Amino acid sequence: METKKEQKRTWNKGEKGITLVALIITIIILVILAAISINAVYNSRIVNYAINGTMNYAGEGIKENKVLEGTESLIESAVKELEKIRGGETSPTPNPPTPPETPIGLTKEELSQDTMIGKYVDYKPQGTDYTVEGTYSGTGSDQTFAKNDDMKWRIWGVEGNKLLLISETLAGNITLSGANGYNNAVKILNDACSTAYGNSSYGSTIKVRSINQDDIDKVTNMTEESQRKAVNSSYGSSYTPSNYQWPNIYGQEPGKTGGGSLDRSSQSSWYIGTTNSSFTGKWTHYSYSISSYATNSMYYALLTNMSASSTSGTTSHTAYWIASRCVNLNSTNAYFYVFRVGGGNVDAYNLSGSDGYPWNPTRAVRPVVEVDLDSIAIGGTGSGTNTDQYSMTLK
Repeated sequence: METKKEQKRTWNKGEKGITLVALIITIIILVILAAISINAVYNSRIVNYAINGTMNYAGEGIKENKVLEGTESLIESAVKELEKIRGGETSPTPNPPTPPETPIGLTKEELSQDTMIGKYVDYKPQGTDYTVEGTYSGTGSDQTFAKNDDMKWRIWGVEGNKLLLISETLAGNITLSGANGYNNAVKILNDACSTAYGNSSYGSTIKVRSINQDDIDKVTNMTEESQRKAVNSSYGSSYTPSNYQWPNIYGQEPGKTGGGSLDRSSQSSWYIGTTNSSFTGKWTHYSYSISSYATNSMYYALLTNMSASSTSGTTSHTAYWIASRCVNLNSTNAYFYVFRVGGGNVDAYNLSGSDGYPWNPTRAVRPVVEVDLDSIAIGGTGSGTNTDQYSMTLK
């Protein structure tokens, strides 16, 4: 049996290690490979590209710094000049002013010109037929006031912020009779026009009513008592008739002594019946030829147009009602009239006498449209002719 010392010696003899010669050869091979690799890199110009890129980047950075330095100098110079102009104070550049909006349609001043009278406006009613109750008209039987979809509308003038349009032709007939006809004539005529020729799509920006005596007086210079007295010497005179049966609404009018302040062209409530008592009243009726007093020939043409559209539902129009009351009286009787236009004249027709006698005339109706110019624009691309009418648009 071998001892441990002998076993160790035997193992060392069989062991093989790396000699110095082998190590030197390995190092020489590595050196040769490194030389080959470095040479390959140089031959592919990778290093040159890296060096050139680095140099170009550095050069551009220098140029950029120079440009920035120049820009800063320019900004500093501009600020100094601005300080000189503004006395040393600078402020943000203000926003340019907002240009005014282009006006929609014609101005009120343009619409007020005399040359605009009679121009056509494309207003389209959307109303319905109106029933005139016989109790209020005094006829005892109901009447149907039919709307006219073919009606055309023309400029009458401007009052305040309102543009007035008048129908080119006359609307259907209405019969008024006796004391109740006088009591309710103004309301019946206005309600008939509003119902048949209104348009709810415009809301409260329009109002449709009958033409009244105030509309006519303004274009015939009959606004003062002296002017009315010039065509009727009895105008304004006081009388106490011996017959004194009078319509109840007359007690609300200023023409009657002790009466109220109800205007001749106003009425909001229905009135029925008569009052039989002594009274004193003033003569408020007057008549004249329109051609002699119209301030513009177009007003005369519009007022005296007695034609009617084919769909108006009537066969003839010899005159039309004006929604205004008046009185003709003397020492015996008072006659309660409603104004009318007929035969080229402004006149009035008797409905009831203080002796209780009734009349029942039939006349056409003349609608007027009041347009609120604060809410509605008139104009557009139309020229105001019959075939190229001005438009009517909500603002």
